Amino acid sequence: MMSITFFQRAINYWNAKTLIALGILAILGAILVACSEEATTEEMVEQKTEEAAAEVVSKTIVDIAVEDGRFTTL
Repeated sequence: MMSITFFQRAINYWNAKTLIALGILAILGAILVACSEEATTEEMVEQKTEEAAAEVVSKTIVDIAVEDGRFTTL
């Protein structure tokens, strides 16, 4: 009976330690995610718009007409 009580206490001690360690890791992870320097949604939209505008500017009227397919004679 004594050995069972000893093991139960040991298991509870290790469970408590593990839960505390996991809690600390979760808090640190949340802090790191909150402090990361990722682009905001507005910055991402602005960047995509600029990329699309650059793509449109690089095409000539001939390129656009050829890609469209409706224009067979220029």
